[in-house]
Amino acid sequence: MSRFVCSVGECLKPRVARGLCWKHYARRRRHGNAEVTKRRYKMPHECRYCGVTRPDAFYPYYKSVCKQCRKLKTIEQSSM
Repeated sequence: MSRFVCSVGECLKPRVARGLCWKHYARRRRHGNAEVTKRRYKMPHECRYCGVTRPDAFYPYYKSVCKQCRKLKTIEQSSM
């Protein structure tokens, strides 16, 4: 049974290409190593307008400006 299973660590998914499952094969193509996991997005250390650093102050999809500054910026743009 082990010859049909992914060759990475304790992964028990079926092999697809080069002895790897789809997930590990994609990681190997993307990063050059099947066991590497890299976060695609990093949260900023601070808002670029006011400098707030609390992680809960940011929207998950808008990472460089905090919620308060984003709201103010939207209000300023709509009033112009």
